[in-house]
Amino acid sequence: MPEYLDHERLDVYQLSLDFVVTASDIVENLPKGRAYLADQLNRSSTSIVLNIAEGAGEFSPADKARFYRIARRSATESAASLDICRKLKLLDETTYTRGRDQLLRIVSMLVRLCKPSGRGTGKGTGTEAPPRTVQTGCGRTPGGASVDSRESRVESDDPDSRLNSSGLLSTLDCELSTQRLRRGDNLLCS
Repeated sequence: MPEYLDHERLDVYQLSLDFVVTASDIVENLPKGRAYLADQLNRSSTSIVLNIAEGAGEFSPADKARFYRIARRSATESAASLDICRKLKLLDETTYTRGRDQLLRIVSMLVRLCKPSGRGTGKGTGTEAPPRTVQTGCGRTPGGASVDSRESRVESDDPDSRLNSSGLLSTLDCELSTQRLRRGDNLLCS
């Protein structure tokens, strides 16, 4: 029976390899003068595969998740490259759809891999990690969440936090969070 490395057993890794082939086909058909697009698509598609492999080789769930998040960002970067090629009419609709469908599946799988499976320390001791405190401009809260009302930025390890793609809360969410923090929900305001 053949032996496999951890990453080779992951469906998302195999699908990412398929996307590298799709990206390579797209790059081969790009006209001269579009080397910048070819380079970007080659690097981002390869980065998906490499970061999945690197994450699968980690022991700590937090380290695994970090590499899977990097792979997810590379997948969305690849999707943006496809969008640019489509907008510039550099690839046909069938190829665009095939690549985009692959990327949608890859991102979906990576999102699931990024979600924490528990609240342990990741050291195999069976104990929970103590709450982490983060200090920013206005607020400090246990558990790792912090709100800076001047920048409307929240930092959190919670995958269910209400951040948009830039890591920013909406203005309303920020105002509500700041009000809760000022009421004294485990907060020391400076």
